[in-house]
Amino acid sequence: MTNTKSSRFRLDSLHRSEAFDDLVAALHDVTATVGVPAQVKRILVHATRALAATSGFAVGAHGDQVHLVEHVDLHAAGVAHFPATVTGRSPIGECLASRTPIWIGDATERDRWYPQLFGAPRSLQAAALVPVDRADATIGVVCFAFDHARSFTEPERRYCAAVADLTAVVLNTAPAP
Repeated sequence: MTNTKSSRFRLDSLHRSEAFDDLVAALHDVTATVGVPAQVKRILVHATRALAATSGFAVGAHGDQVHLVEHVDLHAAGVAHFPATVTGRSPIGECLASRTPIWIGDATERDRWYPQLFGAPRSLQAAALVPVDRADATIGVVCFAFDHARSFTEPERRYCAAVADLTAVVLNTAPAP
């Protein structure tokens, strides 16, 4: 059995469903911390390592405003973007509006769909953005950035959805900023 608590565990080993179940169970274990930012941070640390992402972050949404809830290894320029108003076509804005995940496989795809990101830092070659939903609205987005082109397997997509669902549970208990 794969040790899901190891920082070397990667989702490419998820060819067996029990490994996926163990990884999701480990995600639930990380929420045993008191305090919303600490819980979200632990979720993001675990997920960023499991996905081998360059960085991970969660944003909360209130109307057309988004604020950074927590992050792992997001560079200073990325942190400086928040709080922000979501207007126009952006990956976060589209994820919020459509309530569907956005999977960006490489810089060419990123620049074609989001030309305002042309020339983005090397740390943003590929990305996974997954809405954080409650029954009546999308309350945020979890994002993972990669410094290399990549595709996202079905187990990785399910894992990202589990990360977003768990983040929703935590954020639903938090007071609005």
